Amino acid sequence: MLLDVSFLANLALFALIMLSGANVPVGELPAAMQAMSALLPMTRSIAAAPAFTAGASWDVAAPALLGDIAVGLAWATVGLLILLAIERVAVTRGALEGV
Repeated sequence: MLLDVSFLANLALFALIMLSGANVPVGELPAAMQAMSALLPMTRSIAAAPAFTAGASWDVAAPALLGDIAVGLAWATVGLLILLAIERVAVTRGALEGV
């Protein structure tokens, strides 16, 4: 049985929001979830947001934001590679169904 694409997208979004610290501070998550949080984009930006609202300068939060940009680019690269692999299979089969 193939899972619905919308379900998978919503599941990924929920995991991203939950593990990034948007709803629950990362420090309150179990250790395994904290480790996964470090691999996700947004985590460092969400942690840097209070510094900006307190009036901190760019120099204070720049490392966190640049770290998130690097993580985001890494995930974008992985996503592009997966998309290219799916496209290659779809062209070979002549259909996207079941890829």
